[in-house]
Amino acid sequence: DTHVWDLDYLAARSAALQRNKVNDALSPQSENRYVGKVNQLPQNIRSQLVDALPLEFLDIVSSESPDFMKGIAKQLATKCNLVDEATGQSTEVSEASYVEALERIHSYGSDILDVHRDMYLAAVEEGRLRKAEDAMTAHLKKDDGEVTMSNERMQRLSLFR
Repeated sequence: DTHVWDLDYLAARSAALQRNKVNDALSPQSENRYVGKVNQLPQNIRSQLVDALPLEFLDIVSSESPDFMKGIAKQLATKCNLVDEATGQSTEVSEASYVEALERIHSYGSDILDVHRDMYLAAVEEGRLRKAEDAMTAHLKKDDGEVTMSNERMQRLSLFR
């Protein structure tokens, strides 16, 4: 999920460079940033770039945690400097730009997390409701073991196929 949701340092670096209109030496030939030039970096640098952002990144409120965001921005700047040294590129990106890029990633990452959380909670609630309905309708079983289902239950079940 980290790479799918762009919750790694490579995505944050790309966002910061784009926000500052800086040409990216690792710019991929395709839409997949994990293919191409990034794989030509030394293994330790590449590994640091594709590391996930800190686990608690989506748990904080970024506007209430400026020190936390600045700490991640400093880590990102360090990793970007390693890339600059390895590629011979010189990128001038301010700490504020790194923080802005991280805030953008935090915003959409939080939105995705909320959608997934709601989806899983709905599935758990549906499971509980099914168990309760099974207990309440056990007496409706036909001789062949089938249960007559209400239209409401059929509609709900179709959502979780």
